[in-house]
Amino acid sequence: MTTNRLRLTQEKYQKWKCKHMSDTPYICWKRGAFVIAEDILNGKVTSFQVVQAAIQTCLRNSKLNAVVIERFALALKEAKAADLMIQSGKVVGPLHGVPFTVKESLGFEGLPHTVGSMKRIEKYASNDATVVARLKKAGAIVIGLSNCSEMALWPECSNPVYGKTSNPWNLNYTSGGSSGGDAAAVGAGIVPFGVGTDGGGSIRIPAAFCGVYGHKPSGGLVPLTGHPPLHDTGLENQDAQKVAAFFCAGPIAKTAKDLMPLLKIMAGPDGLDKNVKHLPAFSSCDINITEISVFMCSSPKVTFARAVAANVSEPIDVMGQMFASMGANVQSWNHHAIKDALMIWIEAVQHLSIAELISDGQGIRPIQELVKYMLHKSHYSLPAILATLTYQYSLPILKKCVSLDPKTRLGLQKDIENQLGDNGILIMPVFPSAAPKHGKMLFHPADFAYAGLFNALELPATSVPLGFDENGLPKSAQIIAAKNMDHLCIAAACLIEEKYKSSLTRSAD
Repeated sequence: MTTNRLRLTQEKYQKWKCKHMSDTPYICWKRGAFVIAEDILNGKVTSFQVVQAAIQTCLRNSKLNAVVIERFALALKEAKAADLMIQSGKVVGPLHGVPFTVKESLGFEGLPHTVGSMKRIEKYASNDATVVARLKKAGAIVIGLSNCSEMALWPECSNPVYGKTSNPWNLNYTSGGSSGGDAAAVGAGIVPFGVGTDGGGSIRIPAAFCGVYGHKPSGGLVPLTGHPPLHDTGLENQDAQKVAAFFCAGPIAKTAKDLMPLLKIMAGPDGLDKNVKHLPAFSSCDINITEISVFMCSSPKVTFARAVAANVSEPIDVMGQMFASMGANVQSWNHHAIKDALMIWIEAVQHLSIAELISDGQGIRPIQELVKYMLHKSHYSLPAILATLTYQYSLPILKKCVSLDPKTRLGLQKDIENQLGDNGILIMPVFPSAAPKHGKMLFHPADFAYAGLFNALELPATSVPLGFDENGLPKSAQIIAAKNMDHLCIAAACLIEEKYKSSLTRSAD
């Protein structure tokens, strides 16, 4: 496959830089996307300068392996065109001239759409995914495609096609997955935002690991069109449409203030994702905290997952104290069904055929592939093989031991929504620990369920950074609200950002 895959040595970087760019003092990571757009519009900086600053930062941080398919020359050309449009009094939209990254699992017309699978090595997207098209229409400029896990099905960002993506705070640790490329790119200050997807924490987990903000929208709000399982022929598949109800695209951003305007651009029906039927009216993120009820669950117990570490629960408790000091009604909360988070998620996505998705419809013999993997001859990643083994052999046994009754999921959803109402938020861990070292997630495959639960419940959830642990890695929490109350969890994230200045950005070089 001939692609513009990003594999540049420092020598090649210097040659490329001399040919295409000059140094610019404008630093993307100090500004949010809409502040950058305003600066471009007001002539404080040009789109060309901003885009080349993003490219320079990307190249300096190539060890991250965050951006795996580059379109630098085209992005610079588009930036020049954006500047000419401003000179002639034409502005495309609210993100005019602002650079961003797109998860490779989301279709981008004319570029590879492998989703990290060797079975799709020759696949190119024939159309833009709906959210990509909408962000481009708003004037944003894609500098490249970001890395993801194989078929976007693992909370660590690694695959046989592009390799692994590292954490911008420590290259020995994972950036998380499956949207780990976007989170690493935003965390390293390459771009002010990226567009990822979340089917089991795939936006929130990498955002948490990389110290940035990530929002999983309410179910039925943002189309998944152009992303598995609604890719290729999936749009006509009823099971694919059923599973897609629990998956969604969403923003990963440098600043919490960008989440709602980005969500507004991305949201609404496209006529293809049958789960997105209407666009609810968005409420303002300007809330009176004294009218908000804050429910704290800093140490939930989830069966099969690790217990929440003290250095994860403690900052969440401090967060509750902060809201109490601001006048919010803060109280502890738990629910007996939280422990069943993993099984609730499995029940929700039971129509998903892991084997079909992993093999791109070609079929897979997981035991044979496991042997081939040990001999370094398999085209699949180990997580993909183990996921298929689990679904084919372990899950049927597990189903006999644990109920997969949808009443559990629907009952919990109803109870949480009744508890939260239209003025409540729930604060919980995204993950039981900070970012693990590369490969360690294999030993704790159920840990994603802390985040994945809210995919199954179709509730909005925002990941927020909360400083650092003793290893210098970001700490985090997730804020949940009732369905279609996305503005509440985003508003709370904005308050935390303002109070603690908690957005974290660091170059990995």
